[in-house]
Amino acid sequence: MNLNIFDSSGSRVRQIGEEELLALSEAEREIAIRFIAAALDCQDIGDELHQAERELRRLQAAEDAAIIASAKAGPPQDFLEARNAVIAANS
Repeated sequence: MNLNIFDSSGSRVRQIGEEELLALSEAEREIAIRFIAAALDCQDIGDELHQAERELRRLQAAEDAAIIASAKAGPPQDFLEARNAVIAANS
């Protein structure tokens, strides 16, 4: 029989065999359960970090495009229009 160990949010689970868990002492079992739940939380945090890094790269690319557009725009009014167009296109 497999037991489900949930992370702190209750959204992720790891299955561990009952025999595997019962082979541990009670203290080791408690530690194993906490460790597995914490590892799942760390995995979630890592996933969120990677998503934030992707979004940051996207925003940096949009900023670079706005800078390039402004450099090519010429007069201040053209610059503002070009910048606003790039920002609107990347929002």
